[in-house]
Amino acid sequence: MEFDYLHASEPDPFTFYRIPKELFDDPVFSDVSTLAKVLYGIFLDRTSLSRKKGWIDGKGNLYIIFTIRQIQDCLRIGNKYAEKLLDELENKAHLIERVRQGFGKPNLIYVKNFSVRVDAVGHFKTCPKDISGNVRKTLHDVSDGQSTNTDNSETDISETDLLLRTEGRKVQIVAESSVSDEHYTDHANSEAGRNGEESALRKAYQEHFDETAGFPWLMSEDPAGRDQLKEIRELLIDTCCSRRKEIMIGGELIRAEQVRSRFMKLGPDHIRYVMKALRDNTEMIRNMKAYLLTLLYNAPLTIQSYYQAWYNHDRAEGME
Repeated sequence: MEFDYLHASEPDPFTFYRIPKELFDDPVFSDVSTLAKVLYGIFLDRTSLSRKKGWIDGKGNLYIIFTIRQIQDCLRIGNKYAEKLLDELENKAHLIERVRQGFGKPNLIYVKNFSVRVDAVGHFKTCPKDISGNVRKTLHDVSDGQSTNTDNSETDISETDLLLRTEGRKVQIVAESSVSDEHYTDHANSEAGRNGEESALRKAYQEHFDETAGFPWLMSEDPAGRDQLKEIRELLIDTCCSRRKEIMIGGELIRAEQVRSRFMKLGPDHIRYVMKALRDNTEMIRNMKAYLLTLLYNAPLTIQSYYQAWYNHDRAEGME
């Protein structure tokens, strides 16, 4: 069979599975097989079905159902190879997590977001950022002296505010307790130094939210909402850079590190959910900043109910 050439004047004729470039560029995944990376891309694609069906657990995490037979049919491989790929993704690459439902029921598969890495006690490990634009995907150690707060079932980064450490041209977001006094001596008397650190901190947070919440991609997906998305991103950055110990959310003062921790876990679905809530709202909003902060903070807790109600509504309409 002979195929025609692609023509510049024609629209893209294909649909695609999304396989993140980092799986091929990041040394962390160098030992993961190519077919396992392809399967991860297929799983990512399947999460769109999960959103429509409301397959979201009590913590707001998406899961998919993709059986061994489906993997065999999709990749044209045997049963043992399909099992091997799943084991590789779960136990070697740590890109998925399987949860057994019981006899006769398929496993639930949680597809993980590897752009933010969390250690065993819930500390975020952010990648060092090169101010010139290059990103080096590495992990940095968490100080033994850092503590973890679990009030209100929320895992926090630490009791201290996040501050910026600059090492040459590398930038890291680290806890205040791990920064030496000598570091501040170098910059305390320099207004330019303080302004530079604040600017670099904002840049680091913007890069974080662009990666984990997908703002550039959301802006291309929703051009009409571009300005609103920029406002949401700026609000997230402003809040995370705040030196306040507590932040007002929904009329209640909440510890700043708890708010920051939750905001840093927001993904594209949470931002879409907030945008939908803004568009669906018909009441006068007197304090847009306070309203947005409340929406963003509560998004991980309320998104499941929203998608379930949406699914139930669509299903009911389909039965009429």
